[in-house]
Amino acid sequence: MLNIIKNSFISFYKNLPILIPVGLTVQIFSFYFPIETYPISTIIVFGLYTLVIMILLSERKDITQYKHWKFWCYYISCYIIIKLINIGTMKLFSNILIQKIISPISFLYTPITYIILELTTISYINFLLGIILCSIVNGDRPNIKNIIKIISFPYWKIILLSAIIDIPVTLTLLATEGNKILILLTWYSSCIFLSFIANFYKAQKAGDI
Repeated sequence: MLNIIKNSFISFYKNLPILIPVGLTVQIFSFYFPIETYPISTIIVFGLYTLVIMILLSERKDITQYKHWKFWCYYISCYIIIKLINIGTMKLFSNILIQKIISPISFLYTPITYIILELTTISYINFLLGIILCSIVNGDRPNIKNIIKIISFPYWKIILLSAIIDIPVTLTLLATEGNKILILLTWYSSCIFLSFIANFYKAQKAGDI
């Protein structure tokens, strides 16, 4: 686990010359063109951005697979399904778990409770879905066997990796205000999140997990 964390931050800082312009451009685009208003264009932009960053962080040397239509069919269909799952789980988390169950209970309705619940549900699901997408980028087929293997990863390890990203970002957001800091934090969390996923996947393929 320590090697995954170390390699993730090394990958992140090593690729900053590309992550900064590409990532910030996408985050600014999403800020001014939110997915609720511009769903198709935003999904396309983020789909291409995620692909480029995952290829970069996975250190893919052979890019011939990206010329084949099968890859694009796998990637596009999987990305759309994952995006819909992300949106659905976030709505369930916010509208039902937080608003209807947690918020009426005053002693539970705290930032700490929110962080814990988000880590153990949303972050965990997003991490697993991200690994599935990363496996496609790295040439694996999204079959049932591979998906079952991915969702059987140790729960606590994924929660630990997610906590390293989510806790500092969430606490910073709660302590600050302003659009600029929001864009910067969203950029940072998305890039480091993809870096953790890419290095977790590489460690799994190498048999280190």
